[in-house]
Amino acid sequence: MKTTTGSTRRHWLWTGMIGFVALLAAWIPAGAWAQEATGSLTELRSLYLSDVGVEAGGGVAYDEEERVFYVLEVGDEDGSRVRVFTPYEEYLGQIDLDIAVDPGLNLAYGLGRLWILTDGWQELVGIRPDGLEIEEAQSIHIGHLGLSRVAGLAVDEAAGVVWLLDAAQRELVGIQVAGEASGGLVGRVSLAGLGEDLAGLARDPRDGSWYVLEAKTQVVYQLTPDGTEVNRYSMSALELRAVTGLVWAPSPDLTDGPDEWHLFLLDSGVARPPARPVELLPFPLQLFLPMVAGDTGNNVAAGEAAVSQPPRLVEVIPARDGEKQVYASLVTLSLVRAVDMAALSPPSPDPAGLTYVSASNTLLVSDSEVEETVSGITHFQGANLWELTLGGNVVRTANISREPPTDAPMTDEPTGVAWDPLTGDYFFTDDGTKRVYRLHPGADGLIGTADDTWDSFDLRPANNLDPEGITVDTWNHRLFVVDGVNLEVYQYTITGTLISQFDVDRYGLLDPESVEFNPDTGTLFIMDSIRRNQIIIETTLNGDLIETYDMSAADSRKAAGLAYAPASDGSGQKHLYIVARGRDNNSNPSLIDGMMYEMAGLSQPVNSAPVAVDDSVSTMAGTAVVIDVAANDSDVDGNLDVGTVNT
Repeated sequence: MKTTTGSTRRHWLWTGMIGFVALLAAWIPAGAWAQEATGSLTELRSLYLSDVGVEAGGGVAYDEEERVFYVLEVGDEDGSRVRVFTPYEEYLGQIDLDIAVDPGLNLAYGLGRLWILTDGWQELVGIRPDGLEIEEAQSIHIGHLGLSRVAGLAVDEAAGVVWLLDAAQRELVGIQVAGEASGGLVGRVSLAGLGEDLAGLARDPRDGSWYVLEAKTQVVYQLTPDGTEVNRYSMSALELRAVTGLVWAPSPDLTDGPDEWHLFLLDSGVARPPARPVELLPFPLQLFLPMVAGDTGNNVAAGEAAVSQPPRLVEVIPARDGEKQVYASLVTLSLVRAVDMAALSPPSPDPAGLTYVSASNTLLVSDSEVEETVSGITHFQGANLWELTLGGNVVRTANISREPPTDAPMTDEPTGVAWDPLTGDYFFTDDGTKRVYRLHPGADGLIGTADDTWDSFDLRPANNLDPEGITVDTWNHRLFVVDGVNLEVYQYTITGTLISQFDVDRYGLLDPESVEFNPDTGTLFIMDSIRRNQIIIETTLNGDLIETYDMSAADSRKAAGLAYAPASDGSGQKHLYIVARGRDNNSNPSLIDGMMYEMAGLSQPVNSAPVAVDDSVSTMAGTAVVIDVAANDSDVDGNLDVGTVNT
């Protein structure tokens, strides 16, 4: 009879365990074993493609010479096209393609050409654009390379090579496209250490680093040119649906140096299906590995409905360690009141601007998106301005958009708003037309009525291309406008002549959306809109930092407008009022989540009693005398008390 020794039994158990682990490794999604990200990506801003005429987002590329983005739209009977627009939301048109384009949405720009794959990955086509026309095209056969699933393109201009990301083989494949060796295989770079759901490729031209996106784990890998991992950045905080492309481009901030480049992620807005079907094991996995989490295969949070959203181009940078914040000191503001803008009648879904009107002791709110219709949904009910009490009740509404009914069709995008107590005029920024509008209420003194008149001035000559908040300096009768992309505050005369400007990036602001003048101190409040960077800074009119305020008690999403006004309780204290847009209507058109917050915690202005200084003069009897009792001292009430009269 054959005996089984303990050693043999141990061998059988060990062999079985190896086979079992191998089975699990083959079945479990690659992301389940993924290492922790070494950093994260911070969103600077989102450019919704619907604002630049793009219906569906695909691959993305950037032309440094022309300073434009290209986005590929793969069509059916209408054919495919490449949409062209600037980083400042200016749509330039489209380039029509007459070839069957790979539906994988691969696109790159370099060597003066747009590089596109044909359906089936048989040809790599380089199109030389001339404006919106195709000057000529170069075709390179690549069918012999045995590509399995191309999920990204990038160009090394110095070497004259186009690199293709083969996601199935997990490798980069280099094709020579310039010179006598055009069409030749340059080499392959293994990406075996990365996950299996690779879905995008970008090359940083400054150092040749590769950036490869893994959709399942929401990670962007930074690799050396030979494929060695340097960093991995989490995208989980960006709330992306499905990234279909990424590209490096110079910072749109025109005050940045030429070496400042940012990464742009193209989110198609439609959650991707899993890369491969999930096969159930014949036994409950949780009994063996309770710590292994399942994965839906797309970027939608667990339990969230896979609702499509309009595509957007998201500008990101690696999150700074501790953020780059410079504090004179840090003052924490407390929340006094929160007003739900959905409860107003009519509601304001995306409040953007806010100003205090001292003549009526009210607040004026502007909404720059309410007149829009997105996916057939609109919340417009004849108003894009709301006059509110300090407690948030509606006094009256007005419409200054071109959408009827309107008596003052001035602007559809009243982004920032300011009231001038010296003239009674209202000022509005428009980030679409890049202008400041000045509206003069007519004899009735009401905004948005038939007797209103207006004029405007252009901000583009000053490179103020993303105008957001605006305020009136009542001490010097000047305007201040903040630019969210340039992270710059511009000072103008009332009629639009540029006086000066200063940068606020040095103080840790990532997306400044509002600026407000404090008439009690002659200083400026400047507010960031990034949710995880909820700060307001106070500066001099020249941009020197005075104070930093923590406004996180509001927990606002997309803070946009700021006003300095009396407290709503009638105490005489001064508070800050904030409006926040919430989720953009392009992201979720059915949602109304705009808010207004009242915040306390500012140092209060001191109303000190005047200090009288004696004024005296001698004169002969019968001679008139003028005594200047106010201009030369601090006796501000100017009263004259006769002490003695000698005759």
